[in-house]
Amino acid sequence: MKSDKPRCGAKTRSGGTCQKFPLLGGKRCAKHGGGAPQVRRKNKQRLERYAVEKKVAREVQALSVDAIDGVTDPLAELQRLTTEAIHFKDALGGMVNDLEKDISTYSSDGVEHARTVIDLYGAAMDRTAKFLEVAMRHDIAGKLAAIEEAKAVAVGAVLMRTLNALNLPPEQIEKAHKIMVAEFRKQELEAADE
Repeated sequence: MKSDKPRCGAKTRSGGTCQKFPLLGGKRCAKHGGGAPQVRRKNKQRLERYAVEKKVAREVQALSVDAIDGVTDPLAELQRLTTEAIHFKDALGGMVNDLEKDISTYSSDGVEHARTVIDLYGAAMDRTAKFLEVAMRHDIAGKLAAIEEAKAVAVGAVLMRTLNALNLPPEQIEKAHKIMVAEFRKQELEAADE
């Protein structure tokens, strides 16, 4: 039974490809350059980066909403992605702050971890800035507010048509209209407080 794990893949003298497993975090086996000090260092960086990204992804996933199948509302999706990018940046920021507490006791592995966390934090800040720039440039908040307002107007129109279809006296329709307006405003204030 053949394993699905990646293989070294280096070209052998016989013309085939090496079928040995690469060193942990690497792409080549020890015989084909995977054991070189600079390669080992890069493998270690790759593993450290993977570990930090995995940890932060778990933290962000705990904060974010369930993934959706297919994007039906691109504005809401952009808003969700922006929120996730901010959470990711904040989680990495917390990790950077934690580095300061015991930086004097770092071994070479600790320095590599610190470098990885700081590099990821810088990339997360850049990514967050790009999302926020897109959101501002396209006035996402304004467009979402306009959509919600249009929905409210549509609901109000349906309710008014329903009241008119009931053949109620004009006084009762007017009273119902005032109550609906008050309830919509109350709902809007409650939503703003959340």
